[in-house]
Amino acid sequence: MGEVRVRQADVFLEEEAENWFARNQHQLPVEEDPIINAIEAARIKPGVTLEVGCSNGWRVKLMQKKWGCKAYGIDPMFKTTLWDCRKGTADDLQMFDDVMFDMVIYGWCLYLCDREDLFIIASEGDRVLKDGGFLVVYDFHPAKPYKKKYKHHEGLFSYKMDYPQLWLSNPTYSLYHRAMYDAGDDRTCVTILRKSISDGYPLHD
Repeated sequence: MGEVRVRQADVFLEEEAENWFARNQHQLPVEEDPIINAIEAARIKPGVTLEVGCSNGWRVKLMQKKWGCKAYGIDPMFKTTLWDCRKGTADDLQMFDDVMFDMVIYGWCLYLCDREDLFIIASEGDRVLKDGGFLVVYDFHPAKPYKKKYKHHEGLFSYKMDYPQLWLSNPTYSLYHRAMYDAGDDRTCVTILRKSISDGYPLHD
């Protein structure tokens, strides 16, 4: 029989998201936020936005104030400070089925998601994003995929890879903007993709 592995999503829903916030809340909100900076550099004015992995909702609140947009969030942590941020994980966005988004943001969360959920996560993000909308990924961006033991909880891992490739394998998505922060194997990146069905499948006679 194969090794019984802990489901990381369950651990974060039960306790580790709260623990992460307790360790990092002194750094929030981020003054020079790479995601906000990338959106500004790309000259995008966000419309209805969803942030997956929103922590206590600080970026959602900042986007609402900065651009006057309607913004929502989802996170495994219960202690969100905004009514429009809900508890959940990236593989299940059904609670937002009454909304279609102009922008979907994955804010520093995909590296902790279960590997068997990656295609589900990509599908859910695509499902709730409007044609013509933008998908933003802020995460690790190594030259090759690898994993490391997650030092804060035994049995969990940090998985590092080029996450935008989950969507770029679909011709509907194209690279719109990228900001790289080089730190060797731990380099990070903000990638903005644009979704366009017509651009992905041009009509040929």
